[in-house]
Amino acid sequence: MKSDPFRSFRNPNEVIIHINNEREYERFEGSFGTSVQVALTTSKHKQTNKYNGFIINDSLGGCSLIVLTKDILEVNQCCWLQLGNLESIPARIIWVKQLDQYLFRLGMKYLI
Repeated sequence: MKSDPFRSFRNPNEVIIHINNEREYERFEGSFGTSVQVALTTSKHKQTNKYNGFIINDSLGGCSLIVLTKDILEVNQCCWLQLGNLESIPARIIWVKQLDQYLFRLGMKYLI
């Protein structure tokens, strides 16, 4: 019998939820590939550089996206996100992962 990592080995009818799943909201994969524009803001909330990218996944609280830039993107930078044809919404970078020299994956938290 093949083992299922989501089921208890003592009680096969009991589903186990992984203890490290700290996500506040469920992720939605339906928006994968949706275009997004990231506009960084200064301390006076003025928009500065804009970057185009694509959504990897999103949820009610934020999203993960990929952007191509030569600029440095840092955790806690505030920005405006425009997803597809929707209105821009305020967001903050909560994590940054550099995938290649100019390619970054960002974790964003919606500030709405």
